[in-house]
Amino acid sequence: MSDQERTQYAGVYVLERMINTPITFPLVLDGRDRHIEAVLEWLFGRDYVEIVDNQHYAASAKGRQVLERFFGRYSDALKTMDIYGAVDLGEGSFAFERISDFDDEALWHDFLGQENWDDLRVAVAVFKGLDPMEIIFMSFISEGRFDDGDQAWQIAITDPHHWDEIETICNTALGVDNLAYEDDDGPVSGDEVLKELISQGAEINLELRKREDEDPDPDDDDGGNGGGGDHEIVEEVVVEHYPVSYYEPYLNPLYIAPVWAAVWLL
Repeated sequence: MSDQERTQYAGVYVLERMINTPITFPLVLDGRDRHIEAVLEWLFGRDYVEIVDNQHYAASAKGRQVLERFFGRYSDALKTMDIYGAVDLGEGSFAFERISDFDDEALWHDFLGQENWDDLRVAVAVFKGLDPMEIIFMSFISEGRFDDGDQAWQIAITDPHHWDEIETICNTALGVDNLAYEDDDGPVSGDEVLKELISQGAEINLELRKREDEDPDPDDDDGGNGGGGDHEIVEEVVVEHYPVSYYEPYLNPLYIAPVWAAVWLL
């Protein structure tokens, strides 16, 4: 991950804070805000933030548009990629097939932490031509990795450890080649295995969405996938709630939503 990529991901996170909290930053930063000085300068240089009353930085209309585009991708990733985050390759089963068995969130997360589950999100992202680092960054947002613990979010979003961890996850994740095997009929390629798993996961996800649509839970903010949920942005930027029909094209393992075809940076 280049320094430019780290800055732009940190930048979109800062934009989210500015718009959703909402919050502004003085031109002369102090305290923890000093950690994001370079990020704010990058945002200002791209016209994503503007200076108001010669006193503080605030999100610009262009910045709001950038955030809206990013969260379009973020919402799609949470709704369609999390299903591949816990797959038992030996049994060919998905953890999310069992999600309705768990009323307690802690027990659900314990279940996800079992050793039999492999995370195939990086492999699926690469197969579909998506940037796996962006997918993992989104999962970090969903999990609150930048705003939990003892660190202030300004420190966390600029901490090299988080970016190094994203790189490590991507570099050590199961790849397509790792999925290849040989049976009585001969070798089975990783591409064949992954296509089947992607379709299988999409079918399970579609069934979960149908159940959710038939019997919605008003207290369920994560869309039934155990992820971070729809991330609502105030004012102009709102992440969509998808109808069941949205998930049907994903039965084709090669399908990607149009939101991924367009760049989110302007």
